[in-house]
Amino acid sequence: MPEHEDDEPLYDVLDLTRLPCLQHVQLINHFYPTSIPESIKTLNLRDVLQMLCVELLLGCRNLVNFEAIDVLHKFDPRLTGPVIFPNLERFRWSNGGSSMGDDAGPGLIRHIQLPALRSLVWADDGDEFAEQPSSEDPRCRFFAHLPPSLSSLTLIKMSYNPQNHTIPRLLIRVPQVSELHLVECPVMGLCKMAER
Repeated sequence: MPEHEDDEPLYDVLDLTRLPCLQHVQLINHFYPTSIPESIKTLNLRDVLQMLCVELLLGCRNLVNFEAIDVLHKFDPRLTGPVIFPNLERFRWSNGGSSMGDDAGPGLIRHIQLPALRSLVWADDGDEFAEQPSSEDPRCRFFAHLPPSLSSLTLIKMSYNPQNHTIPRLLIRVPQVSELHLVECPVMGLCKMAER
């Protein structure tokens, strides 16, 4: 194994735990196992494997800001109980072909709890949920349990299915939202909401 000048071995793992003052980490197009200190407050990930995203997220329960954009390769973590992030105020998830959980198993979306959440950015085509009724769509359950502190919601590229009406089904679950951004969302999905 190669060694650097301090005679400490180099590993195939990016270990940032030796930087105890580290507050903000951004990883882009990163595919290596990574360890980060629990002191992290902001974690930004882009073009990272979903397995690594989930692993890093679960290891940082004190996060205030979390962003995962263009998450790669679907991964369904096997969780059995609640995963609480007591300080997380801003959460962004952009799937890039992955979702936070599906009917194949108990994914992250079924267990994550964000009691301090103020801003949510959600991009998920949700095709795998298209035929499910609201009661079985994990996104609907997730949105229904978002805290009263949530004031800003952004939905990006939500798919439209005439039987599903995803956007209206999600929006009726967050009446506390005072700021709404719809980015590249189909108008047809919103028309159904106006009819209610």
